[in-house]
Amino acid sequence: MQQNSILSDLSLYNKEFTLGNGNTACLLIHGFGCGPIQMREIAERLCKWGFTARGILLPGHCGNTGGLSFNSHHDWKEKVEFEYRQLKMKYRQVVIIGLVF
Repeated sequence: MQQNSILSDLSLYNKEFTLGNGNTACLLIHGFGCGPIQMREIAERLCKWGFTARGILLPGHCGNTGGLSFNSHHDWKEKVEFEYRQLKMKYRQVVIIGLVF
């Protein structure tokens, strides 16, 4: 049986990424209990359509600092706002795409 390389290397689940070089950036926000890898496929598609795609890791997900807690939503909001501001400095348009679950 052939093994899926992404699934065999769990360290890939929490790796933030920026793909593409389009004039419009897409900020990709993963769902609850997952990580940037969840948004990788859509990022690759967005790049083919001429966008830049930025996949981020929300605090407390994929074993990073803090762990999931009731207060984490404040940290998540801060992370998204920070990443949005960073993209806005470089790109005229920034689109936010996220999973809600």
